[in-house]
Amino acid sequence: MPRLREFTYFLNQAWLQLIRDRVLAGTAILAKVATFFVSALFLLIAFNFASALDSIRDQREVQVFLDRGGAEDAWRKIGGELREIPGVADAHLVTPDDAIEEFERDFGESGLVDGLGENPLPPTYRLSLGDDHREGDAIRRIASRAETVSGVESVRYGGPGIAKVESRVRTFARLNLIVGLLAGVSGVLIVSNTIKLTIIARKDLVEILTLIGATDGFVRRPFLLEGIMQSCAAAAGSLLVLRGIHALVSIRISGILYFSTLSIILFLLFAVFLGWAGAYMACAGPLRGRWERSA
Repeated sequence: MPRLREFTYFLNQAWLQLIRDRVLAGTAILAKVATFFVSALFLLIAFNFASALDSIRDQREVQVFLDRGGAEDAWRKIGGELREIPGVADAHLVTPDDAIEEFERDFGESGLVDGLGENPLPPTYRLSLGDDHREGDAIRRIASRAETVSGVESVRYGGPGIAKVESRVRTFARLNLIVGLLAGVSGVLIVSNTIKLTIIARKDLVEILTLIGATDGFVRRPFLLEGIMQSCAAAAGSLLVLRGIHALVSIRISGILYFSTLSIILFLLFAVFLGWAGAYMACAGPLRGRWERSA
């Protein structure tokens, strides 16, 4: 209970400081909203690119074309051999009849077999890959192994083109993540400068508390809480602005994701840390100098 009363007192003091210096605090919060908005925007872009990369991986498959001269029993036997290849999660047989139905459905054509006199499409196996076998070298090994199976005519997969796209998406996502984090970290300077101005405005109170024997932590804590409160308010405001923009953009472009609940909580915790760090930087210099002179 004593600790709770102590925390309530410091929280109340921090809130009173925000109210007293509302013009300064409001200006600082608006500046931090802009900073956190840039940070959240780049993090959201990185989040969407990471999701797109996962989607590409989930859809990657190896297509194995069989000899059209074989019987269906022989095709299913080949399927058993394909499933034994390390990294293959499943092998789905697409018969020539299934393939022609898909073609006519996807391209809006009909009567293709009647026009050609025969079904030109070969039986095909679509290999679903395991989670650890959906990138470059792993796919090439699976494709090479599938080509050695008797009755297989050819094997196709995304190859270097998709691998290059994945690499670029991954690089761009990482760059956005780095820029987003750096933009957020820059908010430390805004918090620090704001708290420094607050300390200067309340230097008489700081002097009195120091002279009557208040500990370093006692004097510092309201300023730390004020920095955290400013940072949290700015982060919440930036997320609301970004949510509104996301809602408007989603009307025109579908499939754009917003932060999950966990991501929002982590972003707010990130803001708490930055607010504390900025306030601590502000308190460490000016206050310590006064404490040392009064000793």
